[in-house]
Amino acid sequence: MQSVSNSWKENQNKNVVNESFVEVSLTICDPEAASDAQAIDNGSVYFSNTSQTTNRIDKNIKKYSTLEKDIWSLDGSLSTIPSSNYGDNGFIGSEICNENNIFVNHPIIDIEFSQVHTPIIPGLTIVWGSAFDEYATDFNIVAYNNGNIVTSETVVNNVSLTSVIYIDIENYDLIRIEIIKWCKPFRRSRISDIYIGIFKTYKKENLTNLKQEQEVSPLCLSLPINSLEFSIDNSQNEYDPFNYSGLSKYLIERQEIKARYGTKLDSGTVEYIPSGVFYLSQWDAPQNGLEATFKARNLIELLSDTYYKGLYYLNGISLYDLAEDVLLDANLPLNNDGTVKWLLDDSLKVIYTSAPLPLISYAECLQYVAQMARCVMMVDRQGILRIKPRSTTINTDYVLDNTNCYSRPELSFQKPLKAVSVNIYNYSTAASVSELYRSTVAITGTKRLIINYKSTATNVTATVTNGTLISATYYTNSCVIDLSASGDVVIVIQGKILTVSETTFMNTSNSTGEIVEVSNPLITSSSVATAIAVWIIAYMNNRKILSTDWRSDVRLDATDVIKISNDYTTENMIMNRVVFEFNGAFKGTGEGRVLEN
Repeated sequence: MQSVSNSWKENQNKNVVNESFVEVSLTICDPEAASDAQAIDNGSVYFSNTSQTTNRIDKNIKKYSTLEKDIWSLDGSLSTIPSSNYGDNGFIGSEICNENNIFVNHPIIDIEFSQVHTPIIPGLTIVWGSAFDEYATDFNIVAYNNGNIVTSETVVNNVSLTSVIYIDIENYDLIRIEIIKWCKPFRRSRISDIYIGIFKTYKKENLTNLKQEQEVSPLCLSLPINSLEFSIDNSQNEYDPFNYSGLSKYLIERQEIKARYGTKLDSGTVEYIPSGVFYLSQWDAPQNGLEATFKARNLIELLSDTYYKGLYYLNGISLYDLAEDVLLDANLPLNNDGTVKWLLDDSLKVIYTSAPLPLISYAECLQYVAQMARCVMMVDRQGILRIKPRSTTINTDYVLDNTNCYSRPELSFQKPLKAVSVNIYNYSTAASVSELYRSTVAITGTKRLIINYKSTATNVTATVTNGTLISATYYTNSCVIDLSASGDVVIVIQGKILTVSETTFMNTSNSTGEIVEVSNPLITSSSVATAIAVWIIAYMNNRKILSTDWRSDVRLDATDVIKISNDYTTENMIMNRVVFEFNGAFKGTGEGRVLEN
């Protein structure tokens, strides 16, 4: 559950709550270029931090007293520059403009890239000196490829704190911002943020509707869901695919979307909490409509490709190391501060398996790991994938009752649980070598092939006829080979087949009812199977399932344990599914399981 102030909670307890707010931020860019950007300058003050301008982290820009004209206030609104730990400042130039607001020596910020980026981006978004609400009035934007200009734009008479420069940029390895004139005399140039692309923020007056859905299985029986769908006013045809000067042509899958929800407090201020980090998956702007609709999903969207590097670990591997191998191979984008986008619980370090992962998606591999560790798998609102034990903390200050529910909760009962059957997988290597793959492939030059075997195997080798095998990396279900040839090449792959046998552990709960079967190929020991069966029984013996709709307090997340109350009783309920809808105000629907044990 998201942390909020007491003022937020007090507002939610009122019969009529204060105004609600929604913001959706869409960065229309090339995600790889945005992650690769590094900003440097040609001169800045000692408390400046130019590299911050491209890190895409929300900032609290400091308002320091300096010797610039009119930036030396005695009313307490400015802070004295500390001796260290200057905080968020972005770029602050060393040059001070003259009485005509012109910089004699133009401040320059170069955004460097480690490689040439070919995908087209629609321009650049610059947030100038947000602390003092100041901006450049005249400036140049120039994009380069190996020192050669590929495109440029000159802006004069700008009057906005945020400058959105619409200019097609492609095949570039450097973008230069040259500041010529400032909005006030005798001031330094300042930049808080630079977005490689167009950064658009849609507020509730721009949104015609919004829906967010979260669903998490406490037993890892399915992959977690966290999706966002919203529609915006497209009456100006900004996203019309036939408007060739619009933004539709720049949209690509996996562009990052962030959203946040807000509540006006009694003090008049608006308190915001994040709703999540999402990646664009689908968009539509009908010709006969006035809306553009966007659909996005969370980090699980980036884990849909097949993981083919499974290995048989004769001496075992911890689930922690196995999960990290999968996540590192998935090549997920880093957080803006350079850290990875996952957190794994330390309990995974003491649980081992020898089993190879099958040819399934990265997300499904992690689902197997989480289930074997008796954990939940979810993505939090900061966009971090977490595998951790289910929380048992009861949020006593979040109550669904007659004051905020639109109707009485619907009650259903799960069938009684008779038993849990857990398959245990035993792996052994064949004594002799078998042929796993044979094919004739036409190759000219050098080529990399990923080959899947017909059987899981170890001790694998490849031979090539009429070609040269440059390198090969072998896994239990596939291999990656680099070879060169000129014509038809015969590829033969051999290895010792890894056979698997199954035994079943049965834990009986009741004399009658349904049997739940767990088929997780990572389970290779009876002790783990026993622990999983006990874990499932403890949860599924809670048979009451409630679904309801209410005037939602949007700090609620799936897997949170809350109170639900009626005229007769108050019970604890774990939320499995939570849906928020916004049409001027928030409405929630959801489903949970009453915890009786």
